[in-house]
Amino acid sequence: MEQPKLTIRIKPNSCESLTSYLIRLSNCNEIALLSLLNYLRVKKGYFQMSEFNLLDLTPVNNIDIDKLAYLTNLNKEILLSNTFFHSLNLFSDSDNLERARLMSGVFRSFLSYCPCCLKEKRYYNLLWKIDEINVCMEHSTKLQESCPRCFKKMHFKDIKAIGSCPYCYHSLIDADIEKVVPNDKDKWLTTFWSEVRKPRSDIIFPDELAIKILFILSNKNSEFDKKQLLKKLKNPGKIPVILQHARGSLSNKRTLHLSFIKEVLCEYRIDINELITLQVPDTFKQSILMKKKIKLASISCIAPWCSNFEKTGCLEKLVTNFKRRADSNDLLYYMYCPSCFCEYALNVNGETVERTNFIMGYNALKDLKHVNFHDISYKSGLSIDQLKRCIGYFSTRNVFEININHAICKESLLNLFEAAIKDGTNINVIKKWSIWNNYQEFLSYRYHHAVLAVEKSKVKKQKDAPVEKSNKINQLTTVEDTLKQFLTNDKDITINNVCSELKVSPETIRSWGGNELISTYKNMQKESRLEKQKNELNSRAKSFFKSNDKKKILNGDLYNYLGVGRTIVWRNHPELAYLFSEMRKEHNTLVQSQEKSDIGY
Repeated sequence: MEQPKLTIRIKPNSCESLTSYLIRLSNCNEIALLSLLNYLRVKKGYFQMSEFNLLDLTPVNNIDIDKLAYLTNLNKEILLSNTFFHSLNLFSDSDNLERARLMSGVFRSFLSYCPCCLKEKRYYNLLWKIDEINVCMEHSTKLQESCPRCFKKMHFKDIKAIGSCPYCYHSLIDADIEKVVPNDKDKWLTTFWSEVRKPRSDIIFPDELAIKILFILSNKNSEFDKKQLLKKLKNPGKIPVILQHARGSLSNKRTLHLSFIKEVLCEYRIDINELITLQVPDTFKQSILMKKKIKLASISCIAPWCSNFEKTGCLEKLVTNFKRRADSNDLLYYMYCPSCFCEYALNVNGETVERTNFIMGYNALKDLKHVNFHDISYKSGLSIDQLKRCIGYFSTRNVFEININHAICKESLLNLFEAAIKDGTNINVIKKWSIWNNYQEFLSYRYHHAVLAVEKSKVKKQKDAPVEKSNKINQLTTVEDTLKQFLTNDKDITINNVCSELKVSPETIRSWGGNELISTYKNMQKESRLEKQKNELNSRAKSFFKSNDKKKILNGDLYNYLGVGRTIVWRNHPELAYLFSEMRKEHNTLVQSQEKSDIGY
């Protein structure tokens, strides 16, 4: 049986907010607003009026737009154009738009309005919700923020009718009209927010957006000059973050905040359409992303004992392009020297960093006549194990004289070690062979030039070797089956855990093409856990408010009960943090009213 449509099907005004339209729609059909919202609700449970303001930001996450379009006989694109839904689509590649923090902190939680506009037509303009829009351009009047009679700010969750105060029911048309002369910034902001909400097929992905912003900040120069830009900007601390967006090196994908994008565009007087069509030269992109040929041609080995010392272009690329470190000193573009086998990478400032600690070991050991591990460790900052590795490395190279026995490696043992490496035997397995007299002897073989050459040669072959398509599909299927099992059992999805389960190395997973698959499933697990956490937090918060209906609740009380910090909730679930704030305000208002009632006010 076909569902009935609303008897009176009005159209929204072009600049009207969706929430304003829903209020008018419910009133003219004599339906309670909350009943209409509950009918359209996509989530389980009842609609909370504290969520009402979110409908103008993320409507599809809160109500069924298709159902509303059917009830009103309207195209759903018309309804979505009365929200900031298309703004999120333009700048965010997040599937879960509700979690996109693109516009966090931009919305007002209370009504601002122009009395002249309301006198001409009874609806609330979508742009009045933007915190920095304070002037009506059509009437050159300052937007009012309170009722002209009771002087209260009118929160959106309380509004049930257009043009009157929800508390004293006084007409807002009677508010004082304060004439102002709009300045250039007022005009630009109104145009920007009017344009940014329009539907478009374009999507500016986070890395592309960051590159465009850097191009604008660099006055559209052909190449990126970080030093000059840092000197020029008032807030240079943002540059490293923008570069991370541009290079795609953030651990969690996200886009730049819309308020920052707006500030840059406003300063350079660039409109949103110009930003979308802006073409960034390849030379500028290359100077940010540092292409391989440019890097390798300009980087040299910095090991003083190496035959390649300070020779540019001698390093070779390893498989790893980027690795996030726990100490925040992220490294990218991993390389090694084929002569001394020192390994290098670039830090976020583009400086060469040695990863193997052999150069530090060289500087610590070169002038010593004897070895005292504890003294050298204390002075150099190297651990004792790192020092032992360095001694094992230098013991077969005759780089300098120190009071240790230089190792004379037996050819038979070297051949055995090399064969094991070629067969894919794990280094930790080789270390446990009973043929070693001690750990230091093992290290002398482990870091012998011939062993390191075989090791790097094997990595290079794996990197360059073609993989048969059928084998690759079977290997990926094996990886995916394991990931599905991890997802079902809620076992942490990491490369190490997958390798352990399949009994293969990370290099093998990479050669199969499994890294991207692991990343996809890891994100799926993260989203699943966040959604579960969100539902649990929401349920516990409601229980907390219910069990404390006689007393006021502070933010600290709520988050202590939830066992999680407010910052973490805001980072992971901004819409939930907003909801908790509105619920707390509503709860405390009711408690305060009850207290006044009890004492006879």
